[in-house]
Amino acid sequence: MAPQPDFQIPGGSAASVKIIDTTSLISKVNFVHTLGPAIEGVPYVPDCPVWSFLIENAEGRKVLFDLGTRKDWKNLAPIVSNRLVKMGWEVTVEKNITQILEENGFSLVSFEAVIWSHYHWDHIGNPALFPKNVALVVGSGFNDEFMPGYPAREDSILLESDYEGRKLIEIDFQGSRSLKIGQMNACDFFGDGSFYLLDAPGHTVAHICGLVRTTSTPDTFILMGADSVHDGGELRPSRFLPIPESMNLRQFLPASIQNAICPGHILEDIQRSRGRQANEPFFTGNIAYDIPALMQTIEKLQHADAQKDVFFIYAHDRTIMDVVDFFPKQVNDWKSKGWAELVKWAFLKEYWQGLRLDKLNAS
Repeated sequence: MAPQPDFQIPGGSAASVKIIDTTSLISKVNFVHTLGPAIEGVPYVPDCPVWSFLIENAEGRKVLFDLGTRKDWKNLAPIVSNRLVKMGWEVTVEKNITQILEENGFSLVSFEAVIWSHYHWDHIGNPALFPKNVALVVGSGFNDEFMPGYPAREDSILLESDYEGRKLIEIDFQGSRSLKIGQMNACDFFGDGSFYLLDAPGHTVAHICGLVRTTSTPDTFILMGADSVHDGGELRPSRFLPIPESMNLRQFLPASIQNAICPGHILEDIQRSRGRQANEPFFTGNIAYDIPALMQTIEKLQHADAQKDVFFIYAHDRTIMDVVDFFPKQVNDWKSKGWAELVKWAFLKEYWQGLRLDKLNAS
């Protein structure tokens, strides 16, 4: 029997959650730059969407968690835009998130804050398009590491215009609203138990995740994983969430082995053939400022991912694209609609050919 995960969450009220398709799409990202071990015949990870989250508590306080990519991304700080061109990634953005919000009747002045999960270009958008009353919220250690922005500091990865003239709030995970959720340092952002920020270092300095209570009777949650992982296979399987033996795996496997007596055992064999333990994640992330810290963060998040009342969605989660409702609709009823279970193992669909599942004896 798998060990029981530890992810205790204090009581509180629920908040409305909407997932915004920011119209950002990133293509031609090298697989081995992102994930390991390599998979034969898979040079690139699948195209990466970028999600933003709109959270509104019972008192009407509204924030955005991440902004996607700014439409004029070539006007990012020069050190960033030049690097993107050199890397050969294909970046397309149809609209700034401010346009998406206004087209759907949201006044930009009504937002309390924009929260950056971290400083990377595909998450920070263009905060300068928001009114100055909208604060910018960042993770612990941000100011010491990244300020000031360009052009005050020519090698900065940020722009002064990103924060100029607005309140910049760095989360203190040891402050008055701090607590522990599972093994993670957390901050009760609104003070009502509806929305927590989680300290999640490793991918970058000051990287944070979000945890929002979607219902309170019973308690359900969406965990916004940001870039703690770039694929569900970095999170699963785990010692808390082993590979299922059969039923809910079949839909994600090739026809040649869908009728296997125990497809879970076949996947365990695949794991071992790749030098992985049966209950070790399929992949290890390669995009990290501090890989040991990232591994610790992922292990802590696995406690959450194994909870039946927590829906884990990372920033580039392709598996939700044809499953969940997107902005302007809410996603608070995710559990009653079974969305989490529909997507939990869906990452397998994208890699089965390279994993040679079709070559295995399904008898």
